[in-house]
Amino acid sequence: MYKKQMILQEIGLEGQNVLISSKILCIGSGGLGSSMLIYLTLSGVGTIGIVEMDFVELSNLHRQPLYNFNDINKNKLDCSSNFLKKLNPNLNIIKFYNKLSRNNVYNIMKNFDIVVDCTDNFETKFLINEFAYKLKIPMIYGSALGFEGHIAIFDYFLGSCLKCLYIKYPILGIQNCNNEGVLGAIPGVIGCLQSLECIKFIL
Repeated sequence: MYKKQMILQEIGLEGQNVLISSKILCIGSGGLGSSMLIYLTLSGVGTIGIVEMDFVELSNLHRQPLYNFNDINKNKLDCSSNFLKKLNPNLNIIKFYNKLSRNNVYNIMKNFDIVVDCTDNFETKFLINEFAYKLKIPMIYGSALGFEGHIAIFDYFLGSCLKCLYIKYPILGIQNCNNEGVLGAIPGVIGCLQSLECIKFIL
């Protein structure tokens, strides 16, 4: 299954074994999480944790390829897990039917190598980054809105954090896809880039 990427000199058998032994936490399985999770699964990452408590909605299908019309009103976590296991039966999925909060974030994040932020609100993004920094876990940040998206890596060892960025560039109002809209391909592209950066970081 991984033959074509194992041909790459930078990966090979050793790199593939590193991917298989890695544990990645994805917080959110919506627009960003859909494409990010698909490509992490296909790359051979051995364990993926998913934090999600929302349900599939018709208005989200244009940007969330993990789901289809038959999944509407079903739990995203179960639907996404079933989809991903069909792509790669060897994948170990750890499900967290939770809304991330200060009461659970430490216990959810502590056993993972990298956390990927696929959320759509800054309150949760700041919470992820705070505990990623405390736990010394790299964070792959992503956001998408309208016709644009952003991606960044925040790593304890580089001394960078999300709040550092927004002290210099403050958030001007709270915007999200529900209010402002988003072109479906934008979160798909950003999610793919998040999976790429995650794989590069693992290797």
